[in-house]
Amino acid sequence: MDENTLKAIFAANLKRLRNERGYSQLALATELDMAPNFINDLEQERKGVSFESIAKIANVLAVSPYELFMPSEPLRPKEEEVLSRYTEELVKETEKAIRKVHKRFRGNPS
Repeated sequence: MDENTLKAIFAANLKRLRNERGYSQLALATELDMAPNFINDLEQERKGVSFESIAKIANVLAVSPYELFMPSEPLRPKEEEVLSRYTEELVKETEKAIRKVHKRFRGNPS
């Protein structure tokens, strides 16, 4: 699975979850404290997303970060292996980002 495939899966899931939760792009961007055009760019696969942004988006949409990368159709074995490795890295980096945000809010800058 290549980067473009991951972007496409993320974009489709972001749009679907945003709509299911009743957010417009503007409302979601406001909730996330992000530029409104950033959500559009993500959904149109024009931009990539950082681990910190993935954590924020997942939190607001009330899903686990990995759910943003789950394809709607079954994967072939090779793709499943690649996605599994990427998901493990994503979980680790998301946990780091969450700890960093928690430290900031507790007044302990890192």
